[in-house]
Amino acid sequence: MKNKLKIGYLALAFTLTLASCSDAENESPALMAIPAGIDLETGVGFIGKGDVQLHYGWSNQQMQANADLLEFRIVEKNDSSYTWDCLNAKNEKLQSFGNTTSQTSRNNVVVVSRSNKNNIITGFRLDGIGSVAVLPNAGAGQPVGTCTGNSSFVEGSLALVSTSVNYRVEVKLNNGDPLSGWEILYE
Repeated sequence: MKNKLKIGYLALAFTLTLASCSDAENESPALMAIPAGIDLETGVGFIGKGDVQLHYGWSNQQMQANADLLEFRIVEKNDSSYTWDCLNAKNEKLQSFGNTTSQTSRNNVVVVSRSNKNNIITGFRLDGIGSVAVLPNAGAGQPVGTCTGNSSFVEGSLALVSTSVNYRVEVKLNNGDPLSGWEILYE
């Protein structure tokens, strides 16, 4: 009897803890990890309706009503850090420089809603990249591979130090509302 009582108290405590941690009305949706079933380079994969419902806080009825208004895109950000040397012609001193450049690609994805036999939307099939917008960003400071004043670039000194690629999947409710913009669904 004591063990059953302890288990009952533990279950009650666990339930109360979960209830006190959940304040869904005051929280923005948590970002979810990108599902393994989405190929980020080709834009092919699948997004379940449950992830979209959770993101927007929609009921099944709201999901079905808005499914055809949804757009998806994959955003790819590439950061590359470089170093290079310049030789000052006046004092023959070598100067080293470094900078990071960024490039962001926004890849709109062709989407087909997937329905079951009752014509209920169950998710979204991603059929590949439809259009791409590339936004290059020069890093702040000295442009990569350039020298100033009386300095000249030292041939062979340009080196790629590091590179990183980050992806996210964004969703947009295209309902004509000018305040409705792209939101991060997965990161």
